Amino acid sequence: DMAAVVDEVLRHLEQAHEKALPRVVRNPLPAAWCDPVLIRQAWANLLGNAIKFSGRQPAPQIEISAAERGDSQIYSVRDNGAGFDMQY
Repeated sequence: DMAAVVDEVLRHLEQAHEKALPRVVRNPLPAAWCDPVLIRQAWANLLGNAIKFSGRQPAPQIEISAAERGDSQIYSVRDNGAGFDMQY
């Protein structure tokens, strides 16, 4: 249950941060077969970075979504943070 994993990670991140988290929009996330420990760590890294790099925005927002591509699920995290130069 990917939605449950993401919600758990968000709760943990919220407890660990002194300031309020950015606005989080979590779209429906289909389930997937995966290693629960590894996927939890992947979500923690992605969401932690999104929180860190969007925090300086006046209205920080993080969007979590999924798309089906063939027989695979593609999950994504998008934020309105600092970004980086794709050249590097």
